[in-house]
Amino acid sequence: MEENIVVAGELSAEIYAASSVMDTDWVVNLCVMDETRKSIHLSNYIVRAKYRNGHDAPILLEPGAIEKYYIYMQSIAYTFKKGSKIRFSIPS
Repeated sequence: MEENIVVAGELSAEIYAASSVMDTDWVVNLCVMDETRKSIHLSNYIVRAKYRNGHDAPILLEPGAIEKYYIYMQSIAYTFKKGSKIRFSIPS
């Protein structure tokens, strides 16, 4: 960060991803890395791929097909300090 930035409220992520299997979990993580490279967890959420269109409409994946996922994360109130870095990861 080139200057302090305040983030407060609800977070969400829109991702497009493909998997080699018919169902998987996508984990969205938001962390901050300070100037000492220490990573501090701020927010995350896990979504099961077959529920990407809602829990009342489970649909298995077609392996290799790119799908859209809209993932709501935990709300935060945080000041990213000058010199820190945002770390955003999406493991499956």
